[in-house]
Amino acid sequence: MSETTYQTLLLEIGKGNKKSFEIFYISISGRLFGFILRYVGSSVKAEEVFQDVMFRIWVKAPLFDPEKGKAITWIFRLAGNVAKNWLDSQKLAKNSEIPVDVGTSSEIFEKREAELELRNLNDGVISEKLERCLSMLPEDQRMSLLLRHVEGLSIEEISEILECPEGTVKSRIFNGLKKLRLEVESRKQNENSAGM
Repeated sequence: MSETTYQTLLLEIGKGNKKSFEIFYISISGRLFGFILRYVGSSVKAEEVFQDVMFRIWVKAPLFDPEKGKAITWIFRLAGNVAKNWLDSQKLAKNSEIPVDVGTSSEIFEKREAELELRNLNDGVISEKLERCLSMLPEDQRMSLLLRHVEGLSIEEISEILECPEGTVKSRIFNGLKKLRLEVESRKQNENSAGM
């Protein structure tokens, strides 16, 4: 769907148009749910966050101003903020970091597989193994990588969504990819050690 269509739908939703919200929901739900799922790491959690995001879009659509930015930027900024706030509230509730499932040694990959996984990230395809590695990254790097390499947004759009300078976005992506490569290599070494 085009930026112009998202913009028109958001403006109509802001006026309370339920049919526009239905069209919007159908057109963005897969993409937005996928982004949230990769960000929070669990389908149960993602469903809860996704419903909250869609509710907030319905409520906050009157605040959308096309003069201040693109519709897709507004949508992903809202989704990213809700997901981040949800994760923060879960951390506070547990008074510790969210445990991360790093998988078993049988799920850790070989070097060629690791390289393929990294290439797949650039193609917008994320496997379960790569999602585990992504979950190990700091939130700001994970979100920057997902928005750039999975959602295909520009550095400028990501900068607007995350409300930080473009240079910061580029650094987060660079450092995130570097850490991701190290995590992939570490998993490979762990598998090789376990196999001996």
